[in-house]
Amino acid sequence: MGVSDQRRHKTGMITRVFGALTCATIMTLPAMGPVMAQSHPTQGVMEADRAFAARAKQVGAGQAFSEYAEARVSMLNDPVPGTDNADLAKIFSPDLEIDWGPVDGAVSVDGTLGYTWGKARYHKVKPDGTKEELPPSRYVTIWRKQKDGSWKFLADGGLHAPEAKEFAEKKKAAAEKK
Repeated sequence: MGVSDQRRHKTGMITRVFGALTCATIMTLPAMGPVMAQSHPTQGVMEADRAFAARAKQVGAGQAFSEYAEARVSMLNDPVPGTDNADLAKIFSPDLEIDWGPVDGAVSVDGTLGYTWGKARYHKVKPDGTKEELPPSRYVTIWRKQKDGSWKFLADGGLHAPEAKEFAEKKKAAAEKK
């Protein structure tokens, strides 16, 4: 198998796992009507995602992922299933800044599982302090409510957003002007 075949196989596998986990989570959730979309449990998981993003701005993405993760999680973009939360700090480079926020989410009828999805922007901080914008993405995070009432994620992953094509075109046009 050539390198491009291996990448295609890896990407296909990640997409299938991501899709299966998302479908399995959604199937456990109630039909979303206007009342459920505004209910307290959904707001709780949305607030957990917002707090997670705010924490990433304070301490860096890796540390925040480690703090908001269950003991062992699935990172949907990682081909190796199962990652210990302590290892999450090593996955994210210290020079990577991620700014994200949930767009929507839902919580299961029993209030123990939920998901959020949203948009994320990435910047790589260069040694001189300038920031390079990287392609945007959309993400989904699957959460489980803890005994103390807090939320921890058990799976997280993202894919390049449709806006990434526009981003690439703008970056190419800017490079051609130089």
